[in-house]
Amino acid sequence: MVPGFLARDDTLLVVVDVQEHFRPAIFQFDRLVKNARKLADGCRILDVPIIVTEQYPEGLGGTVPELVVSLGGIHPIVKTSFSCFGERHFVDALNSCGRRNIILTGIESHVCVLRTALDALSQGFNVHVAVDAISSIHESDHDIAVERLKQANVFLVSSEMALFQLLDDSKQPEFKKLSAIVKKYA
Repeated sequence: MVPGFLARDDTLLVVVDVQEHFRPAIFQFDRLVKNARKLADGCRILDVPIIVTEQYPEGLGGTVPELVVSLGGIHPIVKTSFSCFGERHFVDALNSCGRRNIILTGIESHVCVLRTALDALSQGFNVHVAVDAISSIHESDHDIAVERLKQANVFLVSSEMALFQLLDDSKQPEFKKLSAIVKKYA
């Protein structure tokens, strides 16, 4: 197997804390949500499991409504730890999928996304971060997080790159649907 290869039967998407309270504060929030929706819609077409988390929703609100639509009824796992791995329900959901490749999207790049990526690496997962689908309040924190992810040997991808790698071949029956999703969020 080529390092960094995403196969749909061994991959899952983790959507980290894309919550309403962050909307006015996060750098390029709309871009992040658009690309997270692209990933969620594409993963649903490809039957790739999705896990969603919310950080302290009582204070930060729920997942933004436009992303909820793309998630198709997936219930978020509530957490207070910065790493998703600090929540037992997340770990249980992750282990029940039996997948070794994780695509990460969410908020904030330098806090919850970074910590989750590092913990996933320490647990033996291959981690792929969709750089166009993560962000932080400050652009500089996002940029530093991306550099730190590179230092840790996380695979950096775009949302479109990840989806077409999961599809693997334009002859697959899902190609037209996936292409339509990519165009929808262009």
